[in-house]
Amino acid sequence: MNLFPDQEAACQLVKRERFSIVTGGAGTGKSTVVNAIVADHARPGLRISLAAPSGKAAKRLSEVTGRQAGTIHKLLEPTKVKDGFAFARNAQRMLEADVIVIDETSMVDISL
Repeated sequence: MNLFPDQEAACQLVKRERFSIVTGGAGTGKSTVVNAIVADHARPGLRISLAAPSGKAAKRLSEVTGRQAGTIHKLLEPTKVKDGFAFARNAQRMLEADVIVIDETSMVDISL
């Protein structure tokens, strides 16, 4: 995959850091970077989870990476509780993934 220098730098940052944010305006190559990150981490035994805030954004993430993606809510496994819902995946029951990509986070509110 051919990457521009800034895209390559973003991919290298993801390799070094436990948490990374890729930003940029429309058409700057964020999807290409996400695809490169996922491709770089794709190896036997490594669990990758892909999610986005909406079904449409998750579908686009799947198209870009060639892997299954779902909504953030589905990833966190909502369960019904007395006052609405809670997530089954939390600090006590963490996600079973080695790499987690959340796309379109500008659309996510603070509680999520």
